[in-house]
Amino acid sequence: MTPRIVVFVSGNGSNLQAILDAAGTDRLPGEVVGVVSNRRKAFGLVRAERAGVDTLYFPLAPFKKRGETRAAYDTALAAAVARFQPDLIVLAGWMHILSPAFLEGIDCPVLNLHPALPGAFPGTRAIERALQAAQAGTIDHTGVMVHHVVPEVDAGPVVATRVVPIQPDDTLDSLTERVHATEHSLLVDAIAKTLRPPVETTMTRRALLSVWDKTGLVDFGTKLHSLGFELLASGGTARKLREADLPVLDVSEITGHPEILGGRVKTLHPAVHGGLLARGTDAHLAELEANGITPIDIVVCNLYPFEATVSKEGVTVPQAVEEIDIGGVTLLRAAAKNFERVLIVSDPGDYDSVVAHLEGDTIDAPLRQKLAVKAFTRTAAYDTAIANWMGSLDGQDDALPAILTLVGERTETLRYGENPHQVAAVYRAPGTKPRFDKLQGKAISYNNLVDLDSAWSMPAEFDAPCVAIIKHNNPCGLAVSDTLVGAFEKALASDPISAFGSVIAVNRPVDGAFVRALGKLFVEVIAAPAFTEEARELLAKRKKNCRVMVRRYGAPHPWRVRHLDDGFVVQTADSVGVDRSTWTVATERAPTDAELDALAFAWIAAKHTRSNAIIFGQGTATVGIGAGQMSRVDSVKLAAWRAGDKSKGAVMASDAFFPFPDGIEAAAEAGVTAVIQPGGSIRDNVVIEAANKLGLAMVFTGTRHFKH
Repeated sequence: MTPRIVVFVSGNGSNLQAILDAAGTDRLPGEVVGVVSNRRKAFGLVRAERAGVDTLYFPLAPFKKRGETRAAYDTALAAAVARFQPDLIVLAGWMHILSPAFLEGIDCPVLNLHPALPGAFPGTRAIERALQAAQAGTIDHTGVMVHHVVPEVDAGPVVATRVVPIQPDDTLDSLTERVHATEHSLLVDAIAKTLRPPVETTMTRRALLSVWDKTGLVDFGTKLHSLGFELLASGGTARKLREADLPVLDVSEITGHPEILGGRVKTLHPAVHGGLLARGTDAHLAELEANGITPIDIVVCNLYPFEATVSKEGVTVPQAVEEIDIGGVTLLRAAAKNFERVLIVSDPGDYDSVVAHLEGDTIDAPLRQKLAVKAFTRTAAYDTAIANWMGSLDGQDDALPAILTLVGERTETLRYGENPHQVAAVYRAPGTKPRFDKLQGKAISYNNLVDLDSAWSMPAEFDAPCVAIIKHNNPCGLAVSDTLVGAFEKALASDPISAFGSVIAVNRPVDGAFVRALGKLFVEVIAAPAFTEEARELLAKRKKNCRVMVRRYGAPHPWRVRHLDDGFVVQTADSVGVDRSTWTVATERAPTDAELDALAFAWIAAKHTRSNAIIFGQGTATVGIGAGQMSRVDSVKLAAWRAGDKSKGAVMASDAFFPFPDGIEAAAEAGVTAVIQPGGSIRDNVVIEAANKLGLAMVFTGTRHFKH
């Protein structure tokens, strides 16, 4: 008997049309016997009438008018639909949540089509929300699913899914068009799958699971098992799966040998790696059969946490060595080498996507290659971490390893580099999270990121509210105050013209008062620990293109790397702050307490300014900055020019020593009263003599802060 299908529609009915076109063919063994709509003008009713299918218009309005509940409507709807004697009900664009009253009144399955993958974007505007997430850089695909209807929204058992990639240039219209095209095909396949009786099969596919990080393991293993994969595992992975009542074949059962050396040797065996490395050729498969080896189709593997172990304070060499994974790395490399046949899953974050592709039968060569690249990237980073750690054990230099390998994973492609003709991307060590999350605004640029990195380092130096305003990798204003608004006003006053198109970093949550204080200032990026809802709303309204960035707190990387044509140079980070106990007063006049406080602030500002760096400061605010000049006296004159009258009574910080007295003389002429510098010039005595003659107080720190 031909299965009877009833389709519910509320709109155009394009999915209904796909069902009508396929019904009665080999592709869809069923007949559409009724079409139901809650909207009189739904074009789906017209499509049904043109196809000679009975229709039912069943509006909600009369029930509302009588004051009846939604449950009463659903009960009546179920009774009305029952006359079609359906074997299956399909919601194809039905804009109405069915209550338990309907489901209890129907004795056949009810399927729903939703334009998103399981667990993602339930409810309305799913395609639009997916596009917004892609534009924010959090996903690169969405999809479609067909699931059984339950009282919860878009949460029933999944029948089928299909992935839809989101392209960088997608608009809502273009993405919607591709999603709808996918819906038409997937819905028909899901209906056919539901209507056809299950076929008795034996499991012929095998998945090997060996993971340290067991996040999502049970759920992923359950789905692999339901898709017909035999689960092969060992050690803690096997125990975890068995605890969830999943059937698991132990690795020792196929190798004929137990784990040895305390688990150091588990998977290193021809029965495992033969099943991994065999290509899909007749010769290789025949050789496996001759040796009693079953091919392995999927490898799910992640590694011992070596990086986390060696980052712990006081870790010993034996402790670190025990966290060097051998079998896992070998599994990853073997599976990735044979990616054309073996699917390698090395990141728990990929579990849902892989399941969606398996369910949709969309595992293709590009996906296999992408996952293989991810596995090779992970093993490269892992080996790099081991080599760097072991290289640091040579006793010659505890700060930098003897051998340094850098591995980066491309996490974001930028529109262009410093200039439009340059190509640029963001690379991070595999597994690391970005230090900033973008909440809103335009896509971040190469120059924004470079400025942002410099900007954040400044307010991070201070406990009190601090604002740094950055332009072209240099501060044009830095200030500390009792409030964030007060700090901004002082920082802006340092150079209000250069602040146009700047990057601003602050060390306090941004609120509405701060956003209002920005006024009409054009800002490229604002970075803070957090933003209030009012602040975000104001920024979205007044500065919609401004990138709003939230900082993830974490220790800065201890190294700084710069590329050379024939390699790269590496140094430890300049983490030296203010230590007044190391300062010496070089002049006859010692600084006053107020001058000392101002000098301490200016010294930190100089540390973050490009050489030759000169800072004029008043209290805890810069008033004039001279940066990147070829001669130090020119930097002094530039800072004095920018400060104007505010140089009277200011203090001056210099990132390096003064080779001649001309810089001191120019500062005194501008009205500076006190100076802080490293000292160490062969002409220090001449510079000190000039300062004494001019009545300046001068402090030597003994520390230089070049920043090229």
